[in-house]
Amino acid sequence: MVKLLSTWRRTFLLAVSFWVVSLVVSATAMSLAFLGAPLPIFLFLFGWLLTVGLPTSLAIVLVMSV
Repeated sequence: MVKLLSTWRRTFLLAVSFWVVSLVVSATAMSLAFLGAPLPIFLFLFGWLLTVGLPTSLAIVLVMSV
């Protein structure tokens, strides 16, 4: 039981940390767009959001809604 709880807690913390990073990247992208940042910065930020950030956020929402 203790090992199961530990595994669940580790998975939960990993999912929440990815979600927080995705949220920060999204907020940074919007803030930099408002300030007129150069294109290479957006390529990196949108690359994160499309490859790791968005699927992670959707997976967390779907898992937590069950």
